[in-house]
Amino acid sequence: MFATVCQGGEFEQVLEKQIDRFVVENPGPDVTPVIYCVGQPDRSNDPVRKTKGVTLNGVRLTETLLSESVLILYPDGSGKWGYHAGFDIFREPQFLDDQRVDPRTLVEYDKWRYDPLEPVRCVGADMNLLQLHSSGPMPPALYEIAFPGPIRIRSLEVRSNCDQIRAQGVVVKVRLSADRQRQSLIAERRIGPGQPTKAFPIRFADLDHSRLYLELSAEAPRGTSVGLYWTFFEATLDATELRLPVLNTGKNEWTLRDDADGSHRARLVLRWVDRPPPEHV
Repeated sequence: MFATVCQGGEFEQVLEKQIDRFVVENPGPDVTPVIYCVGQPDRSNDPVRKTKGVTLNGVRLTETLLSESVLILYPDGSGKWGYHAGFDIFREPQFLDDQRVDPRTLVEYDKWRYDPLEPVRCVGADMNLLQLHSSGPMPPALYEIAFPGPIRIRSLEVRSNCDQIRAQGVVVKVRLSADRQRQSLIAERRIGPGQPTKAFPIRFADLDHSRLYLELSAEAPRGTSVGLYWTFFEATLDATELRLPVLNTGKNEWTLRDDADGSHRARLVLRWVDRPPPEHV
């Protein structure tokens, strides 16, 4: 068993194989920590494998996590999940060994290739733009957002920029379905001139699902280009039925694993003591 000991109120473990064992030392009283889990794909496989079925001490925390999405589970049974879809203006250049890193090689800007369930069209020179309409409709972007049964999605917010959203005849459609075939529609929002919703963000409330399929598409006059960027999804979760592991006083030997067909990669952070305000750090 490989053990990593951390004193204090924060612990981080990076999963790099299917099963990992580690030690967390808690000098204080028994406590249920806040759990942060970040999805990390394995791009060396074809098709790319994503983080799937992360299980901490026998408690299944995730289904398939979209790449670099962040799941947060709190001791009071609430939770959050957030995801940046990779459609954005490239940030400042990065350098490795004095060589500029092509941003398109980073997971942050490469995930559009493998996170959607079906191929999408991405264009742009200094950015990734999700193109939903050009000479005619382009393939919609379809995402699966899923959690284990005890974790329920209560709301989902979609934020994005669309420079054409005010143009006559342009409508961006955001649909939620209960199945991949999109036969069981849960809700739909139409965004654009003459629509009840004029602009992003949009929020779907009063949900009660552990798995959703989110579809982005567009309608527009022929020849009109419609694209999205700075695109984010954020969900509020109800995890009151999930029994999170407890850190007992002293040394805790914990096990972290994922599914056999997962990426065997994830980042786990435990926090059980509030951090001081930023000005005191």
